[in-house]
Amino acid sequence: MKKLICAILAVVLCLSLTACAGKPAESKIEKGPYTDGTYEVNDAEYSHGWKEYVIITVTDGNIASVEFDGKNEAGEKKSGDAAYKESMTAYGGTTYPEKFYPEVAENFVAAGYDETAMENVAGATTSTETFKVLAAKAMEMIENGEPGVFNFSPYKDGEYTVEAAEYAHGYKDYVIVTVSGGEITAVEFDSKNEEGGKKSEDAAYKESMTAYGGTTYPEKFFPEIVENYMAAGSLETMESVAGATSSSDAFKELMAKALENAKEGKTGVDVLSAYKDGTYRAETPVDSHGWTEFVEVTVADGTITEIVFDAVNGEGGYKSKDAAYKESMTAYGGTTYPEKFYPEIVDNFINSGFVANDMEVVAGATTSSESFKKLIVAALESAAAGNTETVVLAEEE
Repeated sequence: MKKLICAILAVVLCLSLTACAGKPAESKIEKGPYTDGTYEVNDAEYSHGWKEYVIITVTDGNIASVEFDGKNEAGEKKSGDAAYKESMTAYGGTTYPEKFYPEVAENFVAAGYDETAMENVAGATTSTETFKVLAAKAMEMIENGEPGVFNFSPYKDGEYTVEAAEYAHGYKDYVIVTVSGGEITAVEFDSKNEEGGKKSEDAAYKESMTAYGGTTYPEKFFPEIVENYMAAGSLETMESVAGATSSSDAFKELMAKALENAKEGKTGVDVLSAYKDGTYRAETPVDSHGWTEFVEVTVADGTITEIVFDAVNGEGGYKSKDAAYKESMTAYGGTTYPEKFYPEIVDNFINSGFVANDMEVVAGATTSSESFKKLIVAALESAAAGNTETVVLAEEE
């Protein structure tokens, strides 16, 4: 019996050894500390048509891959853009997206996934710095076991108020945008009178809009406009509210400025400029001496940055630079002339607070001062409407 048991054990041992010899032992992968999944972090905005991102993949609890690149609105990668590569290497450049994006990721891996200890890639300092911010957020998500997508917000926390430049029919439109945690959490759109009363709460205003069968009124359309914006997620794609097209357009202008301020962290109350960016020109008809006086106003970022007042003849010559004209005005003791009084007239307008009716007339240039008043009013009306076509004043009877 004892021999039989030993024989059986020998056979079992032999079979076991044979099986082991025929199948190599599998290496056991040690499970890492992280939650499996994909962790994606996107930059806040597109820059020159591209938005950079980081994707870190965790498998079996360990970081398996790190991807860094840029993408356009069509989802195409910057590393695969041949034209972009050519623009960076055309004049002897040695780095380009296809090359530096993986190098940045490799430096991060080499630093033990510590963005503060990684080296910058020469020629790609800006992208490396962006990577560090994105990677830090991705690692935070990994440490917290929260796979998914995180989009950095372009907005800073705070409350941003933008008002229209002037009252219209006793009311001034305004928008108040609240940002918390980088997200827009509240938007208020309404109009207020000089006492601070809201148009949405004005019973008489509501009655005037509904007296003859109207179905919309401030109390109704103000929140509807906000809802349309929140539903669309952008000013470009939001729908206007039927019966409140003007207010919808006003909202878009106010909201655009509020979002611009939110990106800069410019809290408080801002007043929307009455003027749209551009260059606006108004001129008189040609006078009996062949001169046409004109005003040209330049607006940038809603602010008047330059005002030019002069006269031009048929050959394109400027009166302020006409030596003969200057001599004719000073030959008999005159102390003023175009080169001198044209800028003085502009200065008087600026010193009046940009109010034509309040500006002082320049001595010795009364006619040109009065001409300027008419021209500047016409030019600013064009600036308010965004009409960049030259305005020619009507002939005086």
